[in-house]
Amino acid sequence: VSHENVFVSESTGALEAWLIDLDNLRHDSDPGRTFYTLGYGAPEILDGSSGATSMSDAWAFAVLVFHVLSLIHPFHGDIVEDGEPEMEEEANAARLPWVEHPQDSRNRTRRGIPRESVLTKGMREGFAATFEIGVKNVDRRATVASWVDRLHQAADGTVPCPGCGSTAFVMA
Repeated sequence: VSHENVFVSESTGALEAWLIDLDNLRHDSDPGRTFYTLGYGAPEILDGSSGATSMSDAWAFAVLVFHVLSLIHPFHGDIVEDGEPEMEEEANAARLPWVEHPQDSRNRTRRGIPRESVLTKGMREGFAATFEIGVKNVDRRATVASWVDRLHQAADGTVPCPGCGSTAFVMA
């Protein structure tokens, strides 16, 4: 999963999305032969300790959700964007704190859409479970199914603007 293989209907009334280019999906995989998109690979895939699993898919999905909603990668803070090229490799392997880590501000950024404008409390909890605890403990990550619930709850908390048709949160 990455932002390049998710397509959403152009019409805002259609509410359709498709995953494309799924020819390399497997039920389980050999750690030495795992495919992933740069920036979306879970830490255990990058360090070679595991092949693709449902929890590495959950990691990629969480990265996708954060990236789409905030327009930044969850690990590409200012020290990555303004730093040496090697910093991107560190960030993609989650060897740096994610940009919203509550105790470690080394990788903060003002780039992207302000997170308080696009993330509900439930989403923030899912990202914390995935990008803080879930870096080392994969079983504590938010699952894809829980992300579906969180996204539906967020959508239920929005109202359309009568002028432009965009939506805004009425609750967070």
